[in-house]
Amino acid sequence: MHLDEFAVRILRSLLITGRDGAAGARTANARTVFIRPHLLDISLGWTDSRQFRAAVLMVNPAGPVVRVELESEWGDVIRVDLSQERYRALGLRPGTQVFVAPKADQDALLTA
Repeated sequence: MHLDEFAVRILRSLLITGRDGAAGARTANARTVFIRPHLLDISLGWTDSRQFRAAVLMVNPAGPVVRVELESEWGDVIRVDLSQERYRALGLRPGTQVFVAPKADQDALLTA
């Protein structure tokens, strides 16, 4: 089972990803969050306050699930699994700048 790990801090119920919000050192209220790649979604524009920026590193479209490897704005590599239909709709290629967020299911996040 593959899980992506994020350092986050929660401020007034907003999920702020990265180290200190994006690129600093971990703060006292930082938490580690794990999420399965199929519970993340990619968009080409800003649509959700829970999103963070990332760049597409690699796309593996073989099979029914497309595996997309991303580099987050704070430098961590993250995998997102998409359906073929969603992948075709987004037109992802290496170098594409995207926005990533957990899908609407609040139970998707596991904190450590």
